[in-house]
Amino acid sequence: DYFFSPAKLSSITPSEMESFLGRHLQGHHLPNMNERCRLWNELGASLSENFEGRATRLLDEANGSAPRLVNLLVQFFPGFRDETLYNNHWVALYKRAQIATGDLNAALQLNLQDMDKLTTFADYRVPQVLRHWGVLEYDAVLAEAVDTMQELDPNSQEEVSIRAATVVAVDEIALKLGNGMTAVKLDWHLWQVGEQMNQAGQLEP
Repeated sequence: DYFFSPAKLSSITPSEMESFLGRHLQGHHLPNMNERCRLWNELGASLSENFEGRATRLLDEANGSAPRLVNLLVQFFPGFRDETLYNNHWVALYKRAQIATGDLNAALQLNLQDMDKLTTFADYRVPQVLRHWGVLEYDAVLAEAVDTMQELDPNSQEEVSIRAATVVAVDEIALKLGNGMTAVKLDWHLWQVGEQMNQAGQLEP
């Protein structure tokens, strides 16, 4: 089987994956290999079970719709379910599913419809930029935790608040800019700006 075929991915071991990637990453080591491999196993198994072992079948099921592709990824691949309980309400951010959809759309020139329905990919770099520009403001306790590089627990109230506020802020900026600007396009721009600022030592935590 082709190395990245669903059949191969569903059964590959961490050592096999690390050996393969080691030959192509020029000495770079990917962390969390066990978790990465678990997700690859999950991806391969679900493609085999639900999409005839073909990623193209998954794309066919999306029927040219970006939101539908996001929903399919979330429905059939648990690793894409970026959900958490916040103040007794379920919050779904779906960062991975939306990034995958955006990357597939760009790489394969799918011209998916309704890309404007996707949100920014709630990660760490974009909120850094928004905070630097004064778009996001943290309360004193959260600001101290972030400024002193304290790791926020995944799915904690603090982490979810930052990510959710980032989604809202980027949506509002994109709406204000108009002229076909979408949250996905703005996310890409903000990420690039953030990377440049970080490399220049101009970006706070």
